Amino acid sequence: MTDRKVVDYNVKHLEQIVNNLRGLERRQLAKVRMDVMEWHNMIIADTPNPKTIMIDEKPVAIGGISTLWKGVGEGWMIGSQDFKKNMFYICKQVRQYINGQIKAMGLTRLQAVVSVGNDDVFNFAKKFLGMSCEGCLHKYGMDGTDQFMFAKWSKE
Repeated sequence: MTDRKVVDYNVKHLEQIVNNLRGLERRQLAKVRMDVMEWHNMIIADTPNPKTIMIDEKPVAIGGISTLWKGVGEGWMIGSQDFKKNMFYICKQVRQYINGQIKAMGLTRLQAVVSVGNDDVFNFAKKFLGMSCEGCLHKYGMDGTDQFMFAKWSKE
């Protein structure tokens, strides 16, 4: 039986994810030249409640929501090579996390960027999370790549 759970994020999870990145993410990280501790410190400084999704004691995704300004948050997630085969479970957990954090943080808008060419995550944001693609931000990625901006907002 598969052991699945969501736990509080820690740096060991990031280390394990980085060692198991998909090709696109691995190439992007290589361009940024950021070591794991630098990345970890950025996560801890910007994200009040990051989480890790574990499958059989292995982290398959980490993520969180950072506040940009009052009412606006930016979601982020880093997935391992095991992301796609666990997408339905990950989606359920991400939806639950997003809904809870939107209320807890008082957000009226949640946005996220997806690298152009990352079709799995594009579809995940659009189809599974119900986010709208607002357009392309040229050279916006940490590695200088183009990024699609996705968002969902309150109807009020």
